[in-house]
Amino acid sequence: MTLPQTIAEASPRTPLSDLAAARIADLAREHPGTIRVFQRHRIDFCCGGKRSVTEAADRAAIELDGLLAELRVALAADDGEGRIGALPASLAGLAALIVGRYHVALRGELPRLVLMADRVEKVHGAEMPAVLPPLASAVRALAAELEAHMGEEEASVFPAIVRLERAVAAGETPREADLAQLIAAREDEHVVAGELLAQLRELSAGFAPPEWACNTFRGLYHGLAELERDLHEHIHLENNVLFPRALALA
Repeated sequence: MTLPQTIAEASPRTPLSDLAAARIADLAREHPGTIRVFQRHRIDFCCGGKRSVTEAADRAAIELDGLLAELRVALAADDGEGRIGALPASLAGLAALIVGRYHVALRGELPRLVLMADRVEKVHGAEMPAVLPPLASAVRALAAELEAHMGEEEASVFPAIVRLERAVAAGETPREADLAQLIAAREDEHVVAGELLAQLRELSAGFAPPEWACNTFRGLYHGLAELERDLHEHIHLENNVLFPRALALA
């Protein structure tokens, strides 16, 4: 089996003659330079990536013509890599990249964020009772959700994808009959994580700490903003690149 040189070459590129009708997920996958535009406008390019550009602009309450102009600039400058960078040709390589780049980082960052959230809640919770206690609870819930999610991916989904790719390359009949169910369950977990991220953004007013916030408070909000950005990229690579390619191979 001849594998494509890059993930972007795995499927036909989206025609850009009608950019307004293009799907967000397709643009993010095939033209990673557009991800910066979506992030700037808080447009969901991972779980909500099935929407068209027009639908996304309407949902984000932004002017469609302005969004299209920004996307055209990004497309003109797109080098095929963007912030995410060049992706491995194989599904096994992509799965390994996701673990090495995102899972490892999350396992180091999530405990730090939980500790800071607990501390900020303890010290300042009485000053912001409608914000900090529910925010700390959401951070803990998200950390628990992601820990379980990553464990399931590494124990079942990713090994199944690697076995599938090896079988197809060897001309053998794939035996991963439950792969679709495994992937569907992980995508449902992505939705839960996305909802918790949205809750964190709303509670924190866009991760903007009050003027009187201490350094731990500010560090927490900065860390949550970084978590949101990285997790959107992480989910995008799984939902819109790795999982569809694995299902197509199956």
